[in-house]
Amino acid sequence: MFDYFKMIGDYRGMIERFLSDFNQSCVLFLGYAFMDMDIGAELFRLRQERRIPWYAVFPRNDADVRRMYEQNFGILQINRRCVDFLAELDDSINFVPDGWKFGAIDELKLKSLIQ
Repeated sequence: MFDYFKMIGDYRGMIERFLSDFNQSCVLFLGYAFMDMDIGAELFRLRQERRIPWYAVFPRNDADVRRMYEQNFGILQINRRCVDFLAELDDSINFVPDGWKFGAIDELKLKSLIQ
């Protein structure tokens, strides 16, 4: 039991250090479901102290969910699948190396480089 209490204290400190710069940065959440209560609680606390927008990318066209994220976390939703968002972003700013572009997905799967 005491090992667990120590781990929780260490874990919380790690989370606080990891998220410490989030108030000073525009943050983009990809593939995070906000189910981890420790991280969610820290994000909830941080939302009151920041002025820079945060965004979450997930495919759900639901005004209630968008409102909940915005009101409770100060996070704006980008209604896209992660892969579609990254492909569109790459089209705009060209950050994916040529051999790994969206159009090469089938070939990369055949080569067992991605799943």
